[in-house]
Amino acid sequence: MIEMYIVEITDNGKNVASFWGKDFRKCVEQFEIAKIFDGKTIYEAESEITVLFG
Repeated sequence: MIEMYIVEITDNGKNVASFWGKDFRKCVEQFEIAKIFDGKTIYEAESEITVLFG
């Protein structure tokens, strides 16, 4: 079983959502439809998201 976490970076490390599935694809499918971005899916909120690496 694969477990995937989406974690909001805050002072207290608040967990935003968790997705479990028998494989990575099942986790990704759940993430794609989850309304965890102010009530929007990743696709609806995409233009408002900035990804920082490093």
